[in-house]
Amino acid sequence: MEANENFNPDFFLKVAGAHNILVVQIKAEGDDSNKNRAKCRDGLKHFETLNERLQKLDEPWCYYFYFLSPQDYTRFFDHVRNTSYAGWRSGLMQELNT
Repeated sequence: MEANENFNPDFFLKVAGAHNILVVQIKAEGDDSNKNRAKCRDGLKHFETLNERLQKLDEPWCYYFYFLSPQDYTRFFDHVRNTSYAGWRSGLMQELNT
């Protein structure tokens, strides 16, 4: 992602009963463009850095970043319901090699 580009995720979902925020970017199925590769890579890095800073400040919040396509929706929400979303990667994210 170029330094002057804006990136605004589609959704921020707060997990009930936890200090977790799920940050979701929706893309079309198979949209593995170089631009999306960069956005996904940079988004993951951004939230990794944010979580490290929050941890150093003893803040309880943690952010999880996801790139989803329609084929990922069911599995994503299964992981949200089961609270097994940490470390999960969507099919699109795997296509983007993140």
